[in-house]
Amino acid sequence: MTLLGTGLVLKPSVKSSTPYGKQAAVVTYKSSAPKKVKVSKDGTITAKGKGKAKITVKIKLAGGKVKSVKKTIVVK
Repeated sequence: MTLLGTGLVLKPSVKSSTPYGKQAAVVTYKSSAPKKVKVSKDGTITAKGKGKAKITVKIKLAGGKVKSVKKTIVVK
């Protein structure tokens, strides 16, 4: 670490071509009602019509464990 004046600290940055989280996990997204709520491969949610849809996010970790999160989206 390099000190810069009073109280300022320069921290080295580590850059990688692939973010750490993407190296360690595979993330997938799914909508229970794609005609009402669409979710893209990168997780962008788009309202298509009025109604409800459950969005499921599945995360497969490098060790093989799978975690999932569900959230209900309501379009009015």
